[in-house]
Amino acid sequence: MSSIFDYNEQDDIREHNLAKNGVDYYERNLSILVREHCFSYSLKNHINKVFPVLKACAFKLEMEGALLDRDFVQDLDYLHKFITAKVLNKSIEDPKWKGFSYLTGEGMKIASKLALAFNPR
Repeated sequence: MSSIFDYNEQDDIREHNLAKNGVDYYERNLSILVREHCFSYSLKNHINKVFPVLKACAFKLEMEGALLDRDFVQDLDYLHKFITAKVLNKSIEDPKWKGFSYLTGEGMKIASKLALAFNPR
């Protein structure tokens, strides 16, 4: 895995991004930059330790499927979605349902606030 700071370590890419986006596009608060830099590299180091184990789990499932003449497609799909959602913190939601998901989430917030507002206690 790479971090966003790895991407900008190359001079030509950094100069291209500065010319394209301008200086005001980037964060200039040093405390925020240090925090994001430390978090990014810490996450990268920890994920780089976890990924080989996850790849080994997927490979073991594929090999057991070949040996037992079974298909573990659902298990491998679950493992892939788990990695995407929990490790990489990316959404696994189908893009066509994002609007509906947003509306139902807002509806649940309103219902919770109304339930708390009219609570007799």
